[in-house]
Amino acid sequence: MSTKTYQQRFEEPERVSAYDKAYAVGGYYASMWNLEREWLIHQIDTIFEPTKNSNCLDFACGSGRVTTVLESRYKDCYGVDLSDAMLALAAERCESSVLKKLDIFDNDEITRMKFDLVTAYRFFLHTEPDLRVKFLKRLTSLLKPDGGRLIFNVHGNKWSLRKLSTAVRGGSWLKKVDNEMSLSEIRELIHEAGLEIESWKGFGFLPAIIYRTPLRGIGMTVDKLCTKLSFMSGVSINLAFVCRKIGANSEG
Repeated sequence: MSTKTYQQRFEEPERVSAYDKAYAVGGYYASMWNLEREWLIHQIDTIFEPTKNSNCLDFACGSGRVTTVLESRYKDCYGVDLSDAMLALAAERCESSVLKKLDIFDNDEITRMKFDLVTAYRFFLHTEPDLRVKFLKRLTSLLKPDGGRLIFNVHGNKWSLRKLSTAVRGGSWLKKVDNEMSLSEIRELIHEAGLEIESWKGFGFLPAIIYRTPLRGIGMTVDKLCTKLSFMSGVSINLAFVCRKIGANSEG
């Protein structure tokens, strides 16, 4: 199956444990998630305004970090992943979500549904570049015709200070790597999947290496400030997008 490589990565207990620990309080990833979570909640509460009949799907839900936010806003919340280890963590954290080990391309009760909101966090840079549009098209097909939205993030903006960390580790600033995308590449991916951008936001101007130094507190302050400045989004490391089907009603 085309998703085998991605699945194997997060079936390894050591990798799952390391991934979970990366979001411990005070670290870089925890700080970035706090900023993204606040933005995500704002999108849901003030723009989407879920009703009692609204539903959502958290694709590649992993340890349930995003799913726990969604289930507090949506009555019917589903989380799917290919990793048993990740789903076990999610089950410990989620209270009302339906969690299932599921390949998104399988014929299943969940994949036959249509959703008001589909999310995909930290997925597209973890999968092979030539499969990204295939997955995004599949997720697009799960949106309700009018008003359904897809939110996903890319946690490696090619034109950001993330490159600084690569250079510090001895890599080349100009070397092409798979786990990064430029804004233009992301826009092209979105268009190929039959989507259009409704809004987008950048998070985190400073590279993670700053958070591993005594400057961590200053780094947090700078990143919080930069998140409030719209012109900084294009050079932020983490990018999040709200998308809808091309030509869909924006008021669903």
